[in-house]
Amino acid sequence: MLVHVLITGSGDRFRAHALEFDLMTVGSTVGEALDHLYDQIEIYLQDCIEQGVSSWEGALRKAPQEYYDKFEAAFKRPDSQVTMATISIPLPFDFNRDQAAVALVG
Repeated sequence: MLVHVLITGSGDRFRAHALEFDLMTVGSTVGEALDHLYDQIEIYLQDCIEQGVSSWEGALRKAPQEYYDKFEAAFKRPDSQVTMATISIPLPFDFNRDQAAVALVG
């Protein structure tokens, strides 16, 4: 499953938003915001498991369309800083190894 992550901010405050889960974190660097987000995703998915959710579809709660539009716009900008990253979330069912498309919007 591909997780879209929208990064916004500058200076010493960045926001990372996992669009498929509508989870957002902040950090003083892009890396710190992403680290916090990955931790938050893991906590959220663990909670899903505890509540009996056993599939990706049951765990998804997508962000509003406007955030996906911002993500797509970042891909089209010539100065866009879009990267791909691998996320590893060790959980008991099919949440084990996923990709994240990360768009930095500044």
